[in-house]
Amino acid sequence: VDYMYADQSTAVKASYKKDDTNKTGKVTLAMKHALAMVSFRVYADHTYKNTGAFTKLVLANKSGGTTILNNGASPTMKIKDGTITVGSSPTAVTYTRDIANYMLSKATADTDQARATAKNNARKASILVLPENTADKSTVEATLTIDNQDYKVALPSSSSAWEAGKNYLYTVKLSGSELVISSVTVTQWTTVASSTDLNIK
Repeated sequence: VDYMYADQSTAVKASYKKDDTNKTGKVTLAMKHALAMVSFRVYADHTYKNTGAFTKLVLANKSGGTTILNNGASPTMKIKDGTITVGSSPTAVTYTRDIANYMLSKATADTDQARATAKNNARKASILVLPENTADKSTVEATLTIDNQDYKVALPSSSSAWEAGKNYLYTVKLSGSELVISSVTVTQWTTVASSTDLNIK
């Protein structure tokens, strides 16, 4: 579920049409995302010979590692500014997303050009997460289910906190022997303007 709040950095004003008798104003609210987005772009190199059906994505703390994802005890959000407050008793969180109709893009040959083409053709699978201030995510593990096989990979220590409103894209390569994260890209998650008129009386 995506949680959003109205950006109040610029004053919101109602405007009325001249000679409008019902006094109904139109207000446009610029909505911001209170959550962060974590995305995975997965492709296969020429050594992977199976179908490449990517069906599930799980983000969780590594077993026995530092508990980073622990904001799951009834967090609350301030509607005024999107601030999220965690519950009084931290609880480990596991994020799970089932994925349909995602077939890995595959490199057709053992060349850099073929791998680049496969990477660029790969789609993104995204999951919404609570913002997380810990920059080192190396104790967080992603489990990708591909062709009914679970592949586990630790997130790289990218020195990047998961900030609200940003999308963290991990590019993942699957070969015949292993799954590796090759890069991390951070982009701003788009601000959305509400298209619905809000009536002020």
